[in-house]
This record gives sequence, C-alpha cells and structure tokens, in this order.
Amino acid sequence: MRFKELIKFFLPLLFIIPVFVFRDYTPDNELKYISIIREALADRNYFTFYNHDEIYADKPPLYFWLLMLLRLFTGVDNMLIYGMATLIPAYIIIITMNRLSFGKNNKAEFTPMLMLISTVMFLGSTVALRMDILMVMFIVLALSAFFRMYCGEENNLDQYLLPLYIFLAVFSKGAVGIIIPVFSILVFLLVEKQVSSIKKYLGWKQWLIIFCLTSIWFTGVFLEGGFDYIYNLLVKQTIGRGINSFHHKRPFYYYLITSWYSLAPWIFLSVITLFKGFKTGIIHSDIKLKFYSVIVITTFIIMSLVSSKLDIYLLPLYPFIIYLTYMLLEKIHCDWWIKISVIIVSVPFLAMPLIYPHLKENLSVLKETDLITTIFIRATILIMCIGGAISSFLCFKDKISKACVSLASAILFSITVVSFIIPHFNSLIGMKELSDKAIEIYKNNECSGYAFFRYRGYEQMDVFIGEDLIKVSNVSEFNEQNSNNILFIRQLDYDRNAQLREYIGNNIPVYKKGKHNIYLIKK
Repeated sequence: MRFKELIKFFLPLLFIIPVFVFRDYTPDNELKYISIIREALADRNYFTFYNHDEIYADKPPLYFWLLMLLRLFTGVDNMLIYGMATLIPAYIIIITMNRLSFGKNNKAEFTPMLMLISTVMFLGSTVALRMDILMVMFIVLALSAFFRMYCGEENNLDQYLLPLYIFLAVFSKGAVGIIIPVFSILVFLLVEKQVSSIKKYLGWKQWLIIFCLTSIWFTGVFLEGGFDYIYNLLVKQTIGRGINSFHHKRPFYYYLITSWYSLAPWIFLSVITLFKGFKTGIIHSDIKLKFYSVIVITTFIIMSLVSSKLDIYLLPLYPFIIYLTYMLLEKIHCDWWIKISVIIVSVPFLAMPLIYPHLKENLSVLKETDLITTIFIRATILIMCIGGAISSFLCFKDKISKACVSLASAILFSITVVSFIIPHFNSLIGMKELSDKAIEIYKNNECSGYAFFRYRGYEQMDVFIGEDLIKVSNVSEFNEQNSNNILFIRQLDYDRNAQLREYIGNNIPVYKKGKHNIYLIKK
C-alpha cells in the first residue's frame, strides 16, 4: 500500500487523538489497569496480575504487556501514550478490512472506514483503554488469513499466521478470541458444504501451534501464581462467565435491545441492507458477502448464548457488518427504505439546536459551564446540525455513500471540538482532580493517611496519590484505624448508611465534587 493511502487511512483517527490528550482515566477500568501494571512491574510479575494483592485473572497478559512496555520506555503514565495500544489496532483493523474487502491493489475505500470509526461502540472502544479492540484486530487478521487460504490466494506464512492470530486473540481477551474465528470458519464451511476441508485450515499443525503457545502461557502462570491462579483463570473467569456468569449476567435477547444504540448511527442502514441482500440473493451469489454475513450472524448468536454480556462484547462483528453494509449498498437498488434509514439518524443532528436548551436546563453540569465551554458546545451543535442537513440533502439526491461520509465526518469533527472542553467534565469522569485536592488537604493538615469507604474506584487513586489507601467496609473498622485520616465517601453511600452518618457526625466535607466527598476525620 502506498504512503498516501496509509495517510488516508490514519487521517480520520487523528480527529479522536485530542480525546486522549484532555481526558482523565475512568476508575473502574482504566485507572485500575494502570494500578495493576504498576504493581506487576514492582513485583516483576509478567504472567499473573494482582489488584492491590488480590488476584486479577479477569484478563490475559498481552494488553498489560503493551501498557507495561509503554511505561518502561517512557517512564510516565500518559493517556495518549497508552492510547497507542488501541489506536494502532484500530488502524490495522481498517487496513485489513479494506484489503480483504476490495483487494490489495485496489484504491482504499474512504466511506466504510469513516462509517466504522464513527460507529458508537467501535469509536468508544478506540478511545477507551481496553483490550477489546486488540482482540478484534487479531480476530480480523485470523479470518482474513483464512479467507485468503480459502480463495487460494494465501502466502507461505498464512497457514502459520492463522493459528498465531487465534492464539493472540485469546491472549488479548480470553476464550472469545478462539470461539468467534473457529466457529465462523466452521459455519462458513458448513454453508459451503465443505466441512471436510476444515483440516486444511485448522488441522493438527495449527492446533499444535495453539496448544504449544497456550502451554507456555499456562506454565508461566503456574510458576508465578500456582494452582489458585490457574483455577481462577480457567474455571471462574472462563467457564464461570460463559455458562452461569457471576458478572454481567444478561438474558439471551440482550443484544437485540442494545444493538440499536451500539451500532448507531448505522443500525437501520445495516439491518435494511442485510435484509435486502438476503431477499434479492445478492449475498448468496457473492462469496465475500456470504463470508461476512456468516461471521456477523454466527458472532451474534454465540455472544447471545454466552451468559456474561456487555455491549462491547459484540465488537468483533462491527468491522464485518459495516463493510458488509457498504458493499451491499454498491449492489442493491437505492429505494426510500435505504434513504430513510440514513435520514432518520440525521434528524437528531438537525434537532440539536432545539434539544440543547432543554438539556442545559435539566443537567446541572451544563448549567455550570463557563463562556468558553459554552462556545465549544455550541460549535459542536452547529457541526452536527450542518452534517445532518447535508446528509439528508444527499439522501434526497440518491447519494447515500456521500450522505454516510457527511454524517460520519460530522461525528468525528464534533468529537474533536468537544475534546477541548473535556477538562471541564473530568471531575465526572475520573479521579485526578479529586486526588490532587486530597493531596493538598493532606499537606495542609497533619494527616496520617488516606482511607475510603467501600467504593473500589477510590482504591485505584494510589496511581495519583503515590501510596495505598485504607479500605473501610464497615463503620466499626474506623475505630481500628488512626482517626486523623483523609476519608473519601460517595454521596450515595453517605445517604444510604445511617451508621456512617452517625460516625461522621457534625463533620462537613472539606471538599465536594459531584458524587464524591472528602472528609478530614479528627476523632
């Protein structure tokens, strides 16, 4: 691929880089991951991970390894630097999908790339410090290697790259990394009535590679963590989540509900084009379209059967459904159903000037905005409104592809503009501002340490504070600790717990921001 084409691919991703520059870490995942890798580097653990000395076998090592390497090379905790572990996989997914869809020597298609990046869940996964998009990258690479082999276009390495990619997908996120590509390949061969040829793609050689790499991984886990960690990894996290989840348990129809916003703004367009593709027989007549549709349907069914469900778990099917949608658009007749599917999602963009005053009146965080923040918000509304108007106009002119570009561009431009006012909302996102204030209070008073009541998000603030925080689960435990502590309490816990209110007594928060309170306890 030529340099100009590579730049063309990467350009839309530049619009979301400001998000990494101005955003704080979220405590539930991102700040926790930073705390985990710091602990791993300090303890020199590479296969087993702990969150404040508690086993954290939820995720395999690969993503943590990337974060650890980035920290070792730079020596700092920086959101933009860590963001490379999601931006680069997103970039590789786009390049791979374009090559797979349109051929190695064909001109890069801009429209499906913009559509994919602007899809709510794919966009969210790119700007969040999570390992999901890393797993998706390897799944896409694995299925791409398989399809080359199936079409007789493979190179000498594809028979080895296929099992390597599958293992790395597992090594990134877990069992889903092997389930989705293997079942997609199997179902596709079943549809093509070539199941017996499975050994050509996943024969003893490929399974041996996966087995050997997995054995090395588990050996490292056993040497560092012993049987307890192995049990937690294999039984609790893998089998437990899949069959009868202790975490994120949802009904089988969960994704039928959540897909309507996770796949926004392209959900209606995707459903209608997919329906028309099957109805007209276009999908059945094109092997690539058939392959994509098998991946989408197989992934949706498998993830619906898995007990543990989150919106982000469907991420592996988004690259394929977006490119399938675009490729079908090039083949099917553009009728009013197609036009309406784009216009209907343009309407909220057009209505933003009417919606914003209502939001500002009812949301306290918007009431408190200063002049600069208000200007940026209104600029964002203007961009979305213009994008929606142009998109609707192009739909009436039967230029659906350009309408999609307009809508996707408006989303990306809006994200760039709104990124510059994220610092105004960081206190609602993360813990940096709260931590800085606590350090200031600590320095101005003779405090003995930091403590928090129950909420685990506070525990990860050791990344900013530089020391461990004492966790207090019951009010009675306060008496066992030194009383002169900085104490973090969520307003929710304060309102719900009468004993906590009694213990706090007449003390008022020395600092209050959003749902968080800081008390200086002197008893």
